[in-house]
Order: sequence, then structure tokens, then C-alpha cells
Amino acid sequence: MLQEYVKHPAEEVENWAYLALMESRISLESELSDEKQIYISTGLGGKGKKLRFYTLILSKDNEFFEGYQRQIIEWEFPYYLERADCEVERLTIGEQYIELVFLIPVKWDIKLLLDAVIGECNLYGDFLAGTFTITNVKELTRDEIMEIIDKDGRNIQASH
Repeated sequence: MLQEYVKHPAEEVENWAYLALMESRISLESELSDEKQIYISTGLGGKGKKLRFYTLILSKDNEFFEGYQRQIIEWEFPYYLERADCEVERLTIGEQYIELVFLIPVKWDIKLLLDAVIGECNLYGDFLAGTFTITNVKELTRDEIMEIIDKDGRNIQASH
């Protein structure tokens, strides 16, 4: 019903309709995958009809990024996100992860968009993990990032 409603919403609730649709998609995916995805809040704020999100994307198998992989990330993320009317505020490439802070229109499906960007980067060597952390509550600290990388590394070792 929400998906149909957002095609022609009342102007005074347009942003809320898009936000509700985004939340319902995320909740449904979390429920079906038994994996908590994200919870939408407003801690990082927004601008106009866009919400600000922080995203952490790890390298595949916790490998260190090569020089050409960094160049691909630096090119593809801004290119794809700007085409979707997003505003990249910060793109930081660590040794094994990417931090991205960007504004996205509330009407866009954030997971679908990030999946597409990651998929495009992975055409050049399959070096980004297919799962990521998204929040609009706060940015992660270096310690929190390292804890996620360490946990991910343990999961990789256990699966081999």
C-alpha cells in the first residue's frame, strides 16, 4: 500500500511516506533474512528532502585494498551516488574498509543503491564485501570499526 501511495502522496506527508516505505523495506528484509539491517532515526540529520547516512563497507575477506581498487572506489562511489541525486559529504578509504557519509533522497532504496555501487566496483576484481553497515544515528569510531573487522575476520576463518 505504501509503495502505491508514494507514487502520488499528499505534499504535506510526502517525506514521511518515503521514510515509512524505506523503513518497511528494511524491516521486511531484516525479518526475511533473520539479520538486523538498520534502524532509521535522525541523529545525523539531513538536508531538504535528503537524509544523512553513515556507511561502513569492508573489503572482501578483510584483504587490504590495492592501489587500483582505491581508484575504482574513488571514481565509482561519487559517480553512482551523484547520478541518484545523492550528495557525498565524505568518502574515506582505509586499508580494509570504506567509510561513506552521504545525503540520499528519502524516496530512494538505500540498500539497492549501495548494492549497485558495490556490484559495479566488484566487476573489477570482486574486492568489496556484499554486506555493509548503514546508520543515520551516528558515525562509528575507529575502535568500533576495528571490532567489526575483527569479528568479520573470525567469521571468515570459521567458514574456511
